[in-house]
Amino acid sequence: MIDAVAIANQFRAELLAMNASAMNDLTKRWRTVEAALKAEIEALAFQMSQAKADGQTVSESQLYANDRYQALLIQLQRELAKYNADAAALIQAQQLSFASMGAEQATAWLRYSGAIQGSFNQLGSGAFENIVALARAGNPLDVLLNNAYPATAQAITDELLKGLALGKNPRTTARNMVNEGLTTSLNHALLVTRDQSVRASRLATLQQYQTSGLVVAYKRVAARQRRTCLACLALDGTVYPTNVMMPLHPQCRCAVLPILRNREPLAMPTGKQWFLEQSADTQRKMLGPGRYGLWERGAFQFEDLATVHSGGVWGANAQVTTVAALQRIGR
Repeated sequence: MIDAVAIANQFRAELLAMNASAMNDLTKRWRTVEAALKAEIEALAFQMSQAKADGQTVSESQLYANDRYQALLIQLQRELAKYNADAAALIQAQQLSFASMGAEQATAWLRYSGAIQGSFNQLGSGAFENIVALARAGNPLDVLLNNAYPATAQAITDELLKGLALGKNPRTTARNMVNEGLTTSLNHALLVTRDQSVRASRLATLQQYQTSGLVVAYKRVAARQRRTCLACLALDGTVYPTNVMMPLHPQCRCAVLPILRNREPLAMPTGKQWFLEQSADTQRKMLGPGRYGLWERGAFQFEDLATVHSGGVWGANAQVTTVAALQRIGR
């Protein structure tokens, strides 16, 4: 009998290693954005600090009338556009790699389970381009990436105003504008990369299952680790038809186990069973004090830890249920 959890962990590690390489490349390229904007950010921080020292009031509306601030916003938009163009090319290559690996892992699952007794229908390389397009739900990558510009501009502005209000040294304010404000776009790019890569991999796996003609459904298998998303653990073991994408989130690490025609699904413990086997201390750390207190009182079922939102551009997505929502369940 195969160890489905061990195989899922192996596949998961392969995807994580590939993703880590892309994250590293994106972060390295980001340093050029920081270098291009650093001097202008410092100059603005010093100018506004001097204005405040001279008794002037510096508000957000007044900033918008400042020439240096406007010049920074223009330069920010220009630098982000260049970075996002490079990032889009990297992400698309990553999606294709993840789609290919997703199809390979689907084939491996079928071989491990003994379903393949000879030749069978496999996805051609041309199918991966369509899978990548489906993962984006019709949205060009540069549009997805450029959506972060307004939030980044606002975050930089907020850090500037915060530094002025607290009377911080302008160099410190400028550093925070870069580290806490400007990085909003980097974090968004990393999030888009993870999300699009995961979706491409899962879509390729499901399409390979459908193409094989051997699979009637699939089971969600979560990572059984202390840092595993609680929503994923709660949904672990859920069965879906192969034409339905399971609810995902950008950092989802769940595997997709095939359920074969005319065969019993592989028996394996659920995420709930794994969680119940953990010590009280581990459960407390995973749930946090608010959820753990409710859990101890039996205010909710383990399955309630997952909240699924359906519809929208990206389809169903899974989130950990808030403490407030769990409190309402317990009433």
